[in-house]
This record gives sequence, structure tokens and C-alpha cells, in this order.
Amino acid sequence: MTTTQLAAPRTAAGSLNGVVALVCLNALLCFAVFSLTRRYLDYSDMVENYAWGISWALGNNKHPPLFGWIAAAWFGIFPKTDGAYYLLAAVNLLVSFLFLALSMRRFLSPPQLFVAVALTLMFSRFGVDAGYKYNANVAQYPFIAAFLWAVLNGVETRRDRWWVLSGVFVAAAVLCKYSAAALVVAMAVAAWMVLRPDLRIVLRGAGIAAAVSIVLVAPHVWWEIRHGWPSLGYMEASHGAAAGPSTAAALLDALSGAAQYSALPLAVWMAINLWPGDGWRWSPRERPRQRLGLAVYAVSFLMTCLSSWAGGVDTVAAWFIVPSLFVGWAIVDGLPNTRPWPLLRRRMVWAYAFYAVAFAAIYAGLALYPGRGTPSQGVALQRQLALDADAAFKARYGGSAGFAAGDFPLPYAFSFYAPGRTQSLFSNDVAQSPWIDPSAFRQGSKVVLCGTVDGPGTQVRDDCVASATRLLGEPASGQEFTYTVPGTEDVAANRRVFSVLFYPAARTD
Repeated sequence: MTTTQLAAPRTAAGSLNGVVALVCLNALLCFAVFSLTRRYLDYSDMVENYAWGISWALGNNKHPPLFGWIAAAWFGIFPKTDGAYYLLAAVNLLVSFLFLALSMRRFLSPPQLFVAVALTLMFSRFGVDAGYKYNANVAQYPFIAAFLWAVLNGVETRRDRWWVLSGVFVAAAVLCKYSAAALVVAMAVAAWMVLRPDLRIVLRGAGIAAAVSIVLVAPHVWWEIRHGWPSLGYMEASHGAAAGPSTAAALLDALSGAAQYSALPLAVWMAINLWPGDGWRWSPRERPRQRLGLAVYAVSFLMTCLSSWAGGVDTVAAWFIVPSLFVGWAIVDGLPNTRPWPLLRRRMVWAYAFYAVAFAAIYAGLALYPGRGTPSQGVALQRQLALDADAAFKARYGGSAGFAAGDFPLPYAFSFYAPGRTQSLFSNDVAQSPWIDPSAFRQGSKVVLCGTVDGPGTQVRDDCVASATRLLGEPASGQEFTYTVPGTEDVAANRRVFSVLFYPAARTD
């Protein structure tokens, strides 16, 4: 069979052992540090993911459904604990970096590959700053990395199965977040620019991948059309319209944020290169012939900017996080093969060891900070409320509630922390909760949680109770739960009061 000429893999399969060990060690580091020091989730997206996923609906009111399904499936195996969620986030990153390494090994020598992966692990949003998170953005990482791996195999072998697989990965990424479509296009354009494959291969492969991805995404699109495209409505509402000087200022602010995310790997890169003792002098010769990582990184950044402009919204720094999967590869691509890469790899081992120790020490210090881990703060308070309300409902009616509603994000926290599989609404709004069956909701048992962890919130609580009463009628019973949080000397300001309404299942006899 005729194949397209690509660079032979510069890193043999057996030479991947060091990189695999590094990626596994990093995943273990993230899981251990976050599990032992954070003590509770403090990110509403994560309980929201689970609440959407257990309905197994084809969509929700914010995003495509796949990452919610993954969370639901994960917690069908593991207990619903914060630590298990941190493990999911760590495994997600591990798989992403392994697929990335499989693509990089075609273009980088073993020392270059190790340095590139280590630099990527130090990108702040993949580790020390946000490595505990799992949401729509994070869930697409492995599918984005796997797409490039499948494309490279498809270009080289011309076998249709690789293009089918690439279409599956495109669909999976898009079913986590729509913006993945623009990134996939950017990656494909960059690969074509660098590899220059036969145009017939490109057109055939693109056609197969597009057809597969369209078929797989079509059920979700059908669901969105039936429900009035709620996820697009959320996207429009959550991002400001772009206009003139505001657009330029927003872009500069976003690029500044992206540079801050990359500050640590860039600083480490400069340190290991400028440290005296390698005897090397700059020479422009023998740069890597196929600098795919640099091309993917640059084109992805450009496509992100163009997409925000075309969509009429201001660019935000978070949109550059996913393209930064290629930051380490791009940095390594920027220097020639004549650098003393074995020496740089040894230095990188020490740099990563220092990073890991500092990572663990920082979070250990935060955990010891007064009040940081008390169960009356943040989502820890939501967790306690969920457990207390569930126990009260069981004491009255002998089982867990089928549905939860109330002030955001209390219903989602109830779904995650309370035993059982309670489905949750967005606030008290059935129309804005299209993943819920309205008929089942009306007939099923319900708990409504009203209040806020951010302050006394008397008006918020009263508005929620009134809204629930209009929707469901007078509750069969209710209970107030009062907690005290650390704060000022004003005892009243430190008190958090929640009103919980109970509605047993409708009788059918």
C-alpha cells in the first residue's frame, strides 16, 4: 500500500517509558494533593455536571451532554465523593497527555519529547491552578489530543479506519463543547500546512471524518432544535457583545491572561536553557523540519481569535486553555536539534521535581490556613445541607427524594452529595430544565432547598419559597436548617439559614 511520507517516529515505542512514567506520576500528584488538601469541592460546575449526566438526556441548558454522561458513568463505578471527582480530573489529564505524546513522538527525539511533555504539565491550568476541575472545557482535552493522533495515522496509512476514528473524536469533543469544532479545524489546517499530504488523502479523510461526526452529533442537534437551542442561548447570554475598542481591549486582556497561564513553563524553559555549563552556542542550522506543534499552537490561537470575532463576542483568556495543550511542543519546536537535549532533559527532571515539591507544599500550606478546611464554608456547607435535608426527608417519608429544586446551585449539590440518584432542576424553573421529564417531576417526590451560602440571604430565601409554592403548591412539610460560618464578630452576619420544603410523591390510588 502506498503511504504518505511522514517523518519516521523519532522516539521508539520503548523510549516512551520515561514519558509515560512522568505523566502517571503527575496524575498521582494531582490526585493526592487535591484529595488531601482541598477537602471539599468549591466549583459548582462539578456538581452541575453530575446532575445533568444522571438524566442521560441529549442536552441541558448550557452545554452539550457528553461530559455529564462521563461524570454519571464514573460515579456509577466510584462513590460520590470529592476525592473520586479529583481522580476523574487526574485520569482525564493523564489520557490527554498520553495521546499528545503519541503524536509528538513522530517529530521529537526522546529527550525533546520528555522536555515538551514536562513543560506542558507545568502549564498552570493543567496542574497547580486548576488541575482538580472537570467540566465541559476540561472534558474535551483527551478527544482533541486523540484527534491529532488519529489524523497523523490516517495521513500516513491511508486507511479509512483512522479517519472514522478521527470523526469519532471530533464528535466527542464537540459533544463536550461546541468551540472544539473551531479548534479541530485549526489543527487540521496546521497539519496540512506542515505535512503537505496528497490532496486526495485530505479530501477523502475529511469527508469520512465529517460524515461520522455529523451522524454522531445529529441526535444532540435534533434535541437542541426541539428545545429551542438552550445551550446557544446560554452562550450568547454569558459573553458580552464585541464592539470596536472594547473588542481590542478584551483581546489584549485575554492574551495577557493566556501569557500568565504559560508563565511557569516559559520560565522553566528559559532557566534550563540559560543555566551555565552546556557549552552550546546558537546556530540557525538544523531546525526541526516538521514543526507541527508550533504550527498547531499558533493556528489554534489565531482561530480562537477569529471565532470570537465572527461570533460577535469578546475574547476571554479561558478560550486559550485548550490550545495550550500544545504549549510544550511549541516551545521545543522553537529551537534546533543541535541543542544539547540530553542535558536539557536531565535539567528538566530536576525542574519537575522542584515543581512537584513546591506544588505539594503550597497546597499543604493552604490546607493549614485557619478556616480553610472547615465544613461550614462554601460548597462544604452545601454538602452538609444536602446530607441534613436528605436525612430529614427520609425520616418523614422513608426514602430519598426523586427530584430537587431551589436556589442555584443547592439542588445540584443535593444530587451529588445526597445518597441515591436525585435529579435536579435549574432553580425552580421547569422550562429552563429541559433534561427533566415534566410529568415525572410533577408526580415524583421533591425537595426544594432555598437560601444562599454567600450571606444571610433572607430575601433570596423568601423569593425561592414563594416561587416553589407557586410552582408546586403548599409543601407537605418543611424545615429550617441553620449553620454558623467563620467571619466577623457580627453573629447575625455569620448565620446561614436555609428553608427546605418537602413534597412526597403524588398518590396514584
